[in-house]
Amino acid sequence: MSKIDEVVAAFPPNERRMARLIHEHIEEVYGEFMEEYNPATRQGIAYQRKGRTGFFAKLDIHNMCLKLSYCKNNFERDGQKFGHIIQDQMIQKGVARHRSPSSMARYNREAWIDLEKVRRLDEIIDFIEEAFVKRP
Repeated sequence: MSKIDEVVAAFPPNERRMARLIHEHIEEVYGEFMEEYNPATRQGIAYQRKGRTGFFAKLDIHNMCLKLSYCKNNFERDGQKFGHIIQDQMIQKGVARHRSPSSMARYNREAWIDLEKVRRLDEIIDFIEEAFVKRP
């Protein structure tokens, strides 16, 4: 079984199709610009752009979500943490994964998508694109 098959199988049955679609989209659109994902990662698959630090997207089986990373910690726009701005946009679209206050504080560069709430891939493509472009 491949790494992606293992990760997809770890998601609840109603989220597996979306996890597979997200993986296929990232591979198709950004594949030539990405590092090989680390098969040793135990909590999912992290997608990293060549020459950049950290992941821009991660199918996370620990938190059962798609994590998107936009910048370094504590990056602010108009006095608000950038990850929080994006998380608020996701809440407005109805696709955000609930996060604890400690998670929001610790991972303020990230926004999390709840795959169960995503009906169509096109609802989240702009979030993925922005993470790909902005992750340093």
